[in-house]
Amino acid sequence: MTTSWWFILVIIAAMVVTSIPRLVPFMLSSKFELPIIVIRWLNYVPICLFIALVISSIVTQEGSRGYHLSGVSIMATILTFLIAFKTKNLLITVIAGILFMFILRLLFG
Repeated sequence: MTTSWWFILVIIAAMVVTSIPRLVPFMLSSKFELPIIVIRWLNYVPICLFIALVISSIVTQEGSRGYHLSGVSIMATILTFLIAFKTKNLLITVIAGILFMFILRLLFG
């Protein structure tokens, strides 16, 4: 399969366009000093993103019947939270979470 130059240029353009909204706020925030209320508000953003990611992986939608809680995901999440609380190490927590999910899916499907 050959790749045309047009396709490569489209990929590069998409990379540039998607990186602009991610880089501009960092570049602007280094030039200006943010108000203290904005800094305090930004401290909550990682927590909100983390909770959104966890909830979206535990709760799944089953067609038009509504939402469903995945028991395997809940068990893996609880075990991972226990590891995170005990070790306070992100790498160990991520690896443990992946292993818990792998083992629980093998056992319970």
